[in-house]
Amino acid sequence: MATLNRTNWAQHPNYPRQALLLGSHANFLRFTESLIEVSKGLSPSAQRIGVEFQRLLSAMSGHEGYEESKLYPFLTRRYGLQVWPLEAGHKMLHNRSDEVLAAVAKAPSSGPIPAVRRALEAHHQVLASHLRLEEDAVIPLLLRLPPAEFDQFSG
Repeated sequence: MATLNRTNWAQHPNYPRQALLLGSHANFLRFTESLIEVSKGLSPSAQRIGVEFQRLLSAMSGHEGYEESKLYPFLTRRYGLQVWPLEAGHKMLHNRSDEVLAAVAKAPSSGPIPAVRRALEAHHQVLASHLRLEEDAVIPLLLRLPPAEFDQFSG
């Protein structure tokens, strides 16, 4: 069966079942974009950005755990999905997250925080690339599943 192109996903009858995964991805991107905007402000708080970034990491950790312990193994068994590029993306995200946290820790208590902004932008770039790769690999396979099998898997 041919791979379903991203532009046609929304027309697929199983597409609404993907709302949670795709919605989580969209939220992660929006959250990092908002932190970047805060870091550009006149009086950004590196400490507050650090707290909010930790919240993001917590949400992403749960999401990643689901992917690596349930979603990827299922798609590997069902379709032979090669997950190493996706897992490598998670590793790259961890590295960028560490860079953000290090920049926050070194940031001044007041004034501009360009190092934090650059670290957030680098994290966001890796996140966007990873999510695009992951969605392109995973969503077409999930859309192929008969609804009953998807419900059994996702339940």
